[in-house]
Amino acid sequence: MKSTTRGFLPDSSRYLHHDYPIAEAYRNSALIDKLCRMLGELPTIQNPAHDLVARGYCKKLEKFIPTNKSERSFINKCNFQEGQIYYATYGNNPYRIIFGINSSERMAHFFALDTKHSVRKFH
Repeated sequence: MKSTTRGFLPDSSRYLHHDYPIAEAYRNSALIDKLCRMLGELPTIQNPAHDLVARGYCKKLEKFIPTNKSERSFINKCNFQEGQIYYATYGNNPYRIIFGINSSERMAHFFALDTKHSVRKFH
């Protein structure tokens, strides 16, 4: 019997619905396509920070380290101390996916589908 690589289980229970309505994200089929590809890959990868970019699921993935009051406020809303929050970018478009990786529990917690580049304006 072949064993499966132990990746990360996607979770959206902490999604910030009030600030990033799902209905708005669904108006952007390109963002939903990117999310679906990422969700399909997470359960099979060992190192999301490297593998998602290496396999072409996002152009850039960086640790979300707040640099101003607005970004610190966003981090506080996420209420995520179990791991690292990441910010997936897709080149010259406004789509961003913000999620946290909890390595000990092998979970990927999704916080925002940012369709307007509102979390980080200048990155």
